[in-house]
Amino acid sequence: MIKLRIQVFQNDLTDTYEEFVKTSINGTIFHERKFLSYHPEDRFKDNSLLIYNKSKLIAVFPAALIVKQDKKILKSHPGTSYGGIVIKENLNYEIIDAIYEKIEEYCIENGINYIEFRHSPKIFLNNPIDQLDFALVRRNYIREAEELSTFYSLKEIKGLKGLDYINYYNNYSSTKSRQNIKKAISLGVKFDFIDGVNEIEEFYSILQDNLKKYNTSPVHSKDEIIKLLELYPDRVKIAVSKIDNKILGGFLIFNINKNGWHIFYSCLDYNLLEYKAIHFCLFSLKKHLSELSYKYLNYGISTENSGKYVNKSLLKFKESFNGMGIVRTYWQKKLDE
Repeated sequence: MIKLRIQVFQNDLTDTYEEFVKTSINGTIFHERKFLSYHPEDRFKDNSLLIYNKSKLIAVFPAALIVKQDKKILKSHPGTSYGGIVIKENLNYEIIDAIYEKIEEYCIENGINYIEFRHSPKIFLNNPIDQLDFALVRRNYIREAEELSTFYSLKEIKGLKGLDYINYYNNYSSTKSRQNIKKAISLGVKFDFIDGVNEIEEFYSILQDNLKKYNTSPVHSKDEIIKLLELYPDRVKIAVSKIDNKILGGFLIFNINKNGWHIFYSCLDYNLLEYKAIHFCLFSLKKHLSELSYKYLNYGISTENSGKYVNKSLLKFKESFNGMGIVRTYWQKKLDE
């Protein structure tokens, strides 16, 4: 018999919550309280939920309560890239549907007008399941937006050495990508991870310069990035290409879970394009992560305006390294009708 109850998250539930996310089928670093805690306390009004069947915790929903145009929204935590409901293994469809129903009841009882969230890409699920999305469609959630992300399978690289590894990047679909990697190697470009304050400042300065071209700035301040590196020394890293100890470009990456990593920021010193830093860094990063037995590296979306516009040149670049597409869906339901 299904008998669900909801508990609003409180600090004394942190250990219970964290352990659940680690053993869930679809939990990620972005669902963890440890990650959410790096945000200033006054930035979001946390309204995360724990869902129990009788006395057993079966799901959590990291979320914040926001108000927009006098409407209250329970939103998959705004401070994260992935969100949605995190569930334990082996939940059947009936229970998953009941979880959504219980959350909707909670929202209606508390005068909340909308639910909004996006799930993690399916490459980061421990098992391939579609009950979550199927239940949403049946419950009349709408796909508010769909964006296309590019990911790389690392399984095909694992264990390749010498000529076999050279043959791997010779199979890249783009001749230009192959040539650029070879050129970087011939020029002596090196791959490295950084964590010193001076090097972080150098990386951040390049990132800021890149984003100025689009009249924007990084979502994270330099201090926030440093804080994340301190919170997660093994799971948040900055991978870079260097020449003579000078950073040419690179990536801020997050270890999502045991399945793989996500590139959050990519930047390049445009005054030093001849070293082909991003081509080499991506190539080297894929090799490094494959040797650690990770399955996937996600390079993020190449779409804009909620998926209505495809940045074809960016997508072509990402795909030139044997990238494949995966959809990231934004779900929404209006509850006050």
